[in-house]
Amino acid sequence: GKGGASSRSQAPEAGAASGEEEDEEMSGNERSADQSEAADGQSATGSSGSDSDSAGGSGSGSDEEQEDAGEAGAEGGLVGGESEGGGGPAGCSTGPPAVYLAEDLVSDSVELPHLPAYSEAQIMCMSYSELVEAARQVLKSMDAMHVQTHINGMNNVWIVKPAGKSRGRGIRLFNNLDQLFAYVKGDDALQLEWRWIAQKYVERPLVIRQRKFDIRQWVLVTDWNPLTVWFYQDCYLRFCADDYDPNNLDIFLHLSNNSIAKYYEGKKEDDITASGNMWSVGQFKEWLGDSYGDGGLWESLIQPAMKHIVICTLKCAQDMVKTRRNSCQIYGYDFLIDDQLRVWLLEINASPTMEPSTAITTQLCAQVQEDIVKVVVDLPEEAARRGSRAPGSGQVDTGKWECIVSGGDELRKPTYIGLSLELKGKAFVARTVPAPAKPLVPSCYVVYSQALASQQQQQHVAAHQAHAQAHAATAAAAAAAAA
Repeated sequence: GKGGASSRSQAPEAGAASGEEEDEEMSGNERSADQSEAADGQSATGSSGSDSDSAGGSGSGSDEEQEDAGEAGAEGGLVGGESEGGGGPAGCSTGPPAVYLAEDLVSDSVELPHLPAYSEAQIMCMSYSELVEAARQVLKSMDAMHVQTHINGMNNVWIVKPAGKSRGRGIRLFNNLDQLFAYVKGDDALQLEWRWIAQKYVERPLVIRQRKFDIRQWVLVTDWNPLTVWFYQDCYLRFCADDYDPNNLDIFLHLSNNSIAKYYEGKKEDDITASGNMWSVGQFKEWLGDSYGDGGLWESLIQPAMKHIVICTLKCAQDMVKTRRNSCQIYGYDFLIDDQLRVWLLEINASPTMEPSTAITTQLCAQVQEDIVKVVVDLPEEAARRGSRAPGSGQVDTGKWECIVSGGDELRKPTYIGLSLELKGKAFVARTVPAPAKPLVPSCYVVYSQALASQQQQQHVAAHQAHAQAHAATAAAAAAAAA
């Protein structure tokens, strides 16, 4: 996966998208309908994941590989149970974990476990072994309730990536919120993009020889309605340029796309570096057999989970894509495997690179393009000749393309009856209401005012009478004196 903003997006991190065409850097909403996004963030069933990045998130494409030109992301799909004994080859002694389908995880009949409750007094009295066992029970319950608990790790690492860029440009990892905001709001970042995707990073990926990797898987859609999907039987692994370390946020440890790895200046000398930081799926199968003691893990566990995710993501985007007959679209799915062999979707690229940047891609990219012609040209011609529309009918050679969704019933949208919410009529003119002669006041104040006015009037009358009496007395005294 891509760390931070690695070539691909993150896993727990939910899916976003990106593209890596040579110079194509269009965002998802700028793409034409026939190249419309394969899935939108939050699509996908089951647990979702994105890696390198986080589980699901936006991605970017490989430069040298011209990796993909910005497109839709899918949150991720599901998969895989844990093996007893912790992640990595050393702890997998009981065989491969089971694959759980999304409908099984959300079944109403399944009662989710509750977190064990311990009082402070109980904890203080526990021995070391009892504390370890209690912690395991708590983690097990948390993992059952939230499938991304395990891959979240303990370093609180988050990956941020510009929404409209490809080839890993601008992607960074942070475990400090202030530093993250300073980066996305800084002057340098504004030149990249004003919209950013931030997702939780997958901190516990499966590593091979200490290196993190993701899987590039090709998917071909030849019809959206009815949905017809082809899954390529060959894919390849892309490794980061340096050893994985969640405590070191350098992008060369976390981003696996070739556009990033080619600038690595460290001295890493091994067969992975010699092969351009890529492996074929055959090499990966051999490593799984040597590490886990089961040579069939790819066919029985990992590839079925990838197919399940592909089907879920395309079905949830099916009603949002405008169908155009006699056209097709190839997508580049990027998957991450965690250290418990669970598969997580990082992102979906609408224009996956076909550049022969290494010996592996030189062979595979030429092969997949030749096989596309067999599916979109040879197969329809043969089907028409035989009077059959079913993909894969007859003995037509489709190369390594396997049809995993073969048409079926067409998706029919309910007819829109055209409900109108328009209001028609004459405009209302508000009539002017004259202001009251006196201010409107509560009745209690009116009663008080009347009582006060009455008292003042009585006092005025009494004062007038007193004044008149005093005047009369003065006049009488003056008359008496004159007499």
